[in-house]
Amino acid sequence: MKSLNGFAQATSGRVLVNGMDFYSHFDEFRTAIGYVPQDDIVHSQITAEKALYYSALLRVPDMEKDEIYKKIYSILEKLEIEKRAQAKIKVLSGGERKRVNIGVELISDPLLLFMDEPTSGLDYGSIIKIMDLCREIADEGRSIFMVSHPLEKFELLDFLCVLTRGGRLACFAPPGKVLEYFGVEKFLEIFLELKKGRPEEWEAKFRRSDFFHKYVVSRLSQPLG
Repeated sequence: MKSLNGFAQATSGRVLVNGMDFYSHFDEFRTAIGYVPQDDIVHSQITAEKALYYSALLRVPDMEKDEIYKKIYSILEKLEIEKRAQAKIKVLSGGERKRVNIGVELISDPLLLFMDEPTSGLDYGSIIKIMDLCREIADEGRSIFMVSHPLEKFELLDFLCVLTRGGRLACFAPPGKVLEYFGVEKFLEIFLELKKGRPEEWEAKFRRSDFFHKYVVSRLSQPLG
């Protein structure tokens, strides 16, 4: 995740954004990136409103105060926590805190939003809400890169990347096609399939497959725009 969002540079390979090398053009992309780490990034003693307000002061310093608050409450409403605006972070539920963390990043209208385990440790209801929220955010024209172990609502994803031990690519395709590739009906069953072979075997199998050429090779060769 950190190699993709620019926090650390990959030791091999390339990261391209619209055909441009991400690392060499990082300063140009910096303001277009949002990152929600696994752990909370907001102080527990401030309110949800203030968390977004301080983020706005840092990320959009030229915005007028009334515009900042207008945007804050627009985001809180989207996140369905506007009624908790004056509550301190420490008293919010895990799902509410995660939504505040997402809101902090949405202040700057990022085009690329990276989320590291956004549903980790949450109850089932909160997981569903976070996944639905991410789908709504993506439908607004943003690209979301998400690392996740919980398998709920994976059908909402545009593409699912299955990595085995050592970061080896076992599959990359739309969620329904991933199920088809592994010959299973449920995402949880993919883990059982992966135990039947070594990581390097799964990687080699995928590279030989039609799925690899259709969803990886052909996409990389498509002209931009």
